[in-house]
Amino acid sequence: MKGKIMQTTKTALIIELALGVALALGCSHAKIPTDQNLAGRTQTAPLPRQKAAAASRTSAEDTTATPGANERAVYFPFDSDQIAADGRPALQAVAREAKGSRIHIEGNCDERGTTEYNIALGERRARAAAKYLEHLGVPSARIDYVSYGSERPKDSGHDDAAWAKNRRDDLVVR
Repeated sequence: MKGKIMQTTKTALIIELALGVALALGCSHAKIPTDQNLAGRTQTAPLPRQKAAAASRTSAEDTTATPGANERAVYFPFDSDQIAADGRPALQAVAREAKGSRIHIEGNCDERGTTEYNIALGERRARAAAKYLEHLGVPSARIDYVSYGSERPKDSGHDDAAWAKNRRDDLVVR
């Protein structure tokens, strides 16, 4: 009987340890990393109050991105921050046209995934675009970015076509 109690205690301890590790790894997505080597760049994520306010707005203009004349978009595959060949022309055009102007990159995701994960993925996407622009010769001091996660969908649908439109970086020349 004593051996069975010890085995049950060991099993419970192993389960508790496994859950603790899973929880710790899951929570690691909630932290938005900052890179000390990116001095001069603005790295922001919506605050919880801002996210709640954005979700409660009813105007389509407030919750969806609408590209203007000085705005382009780069689209990403599901769960990826890799810039595909079809996204490079938009970045190249922005680099050519932004002579002396600031470039603001807004990272976005589709609605799948947790808020924390989508904020982090949106930031990785925005960083990837910033690095590509730097590779094209745009000084890092002229580039800033923000991650909106899934808070600013371009298409409010709930299917693959809508999600593909929402997995993007909006590039705004200011």
